Amino acid sequence: MQMQFQCNPADLLAAVGPSIGGCCYEVGTEVATQFLSQFAEAPNGSTSSAPATNPIRPVAEHDAPAPAPPKNVLLDLRKANRAQLLAAGVHAHNIFVSDLCTACRRDLLFSYRKEGPRAAA
Repeated sequence: MQMQFQCNPADLLAAVGPSIGGCCYEVGTEVATQFLSQFAEAPNGSTSSAPATNPIRPVAEHDAPAPAPPKNVLLDLRKANRAQLLAAGVHAHNIFVSDLCTACRRDLLFSYRKEGPRAAA
């Protein structure tokens, strides 16, 4: 938008609609590794001292304690999108993020990730 329309990010409003939440979006380590390469502030492994922008946390942290390092992690795309908007210069008070998780709220929304092809019907 900056290049095409000469928009100043500080003047923009941004909205992130309902999506699968960090509570449900489980990805494998290969996806997490690629994702981490784009988010330098997201430390690998430990999330106890992670900054608020860290969109990745071990699945074990959400479900149950595990002695071994988890093979999968939970990815919070909303948090990642917010971090990208902030990095682009959009003011925090101009970013609106829905807290509706499409996987948790299948009574209201469709989740292809949870329902598969049935979600499109």
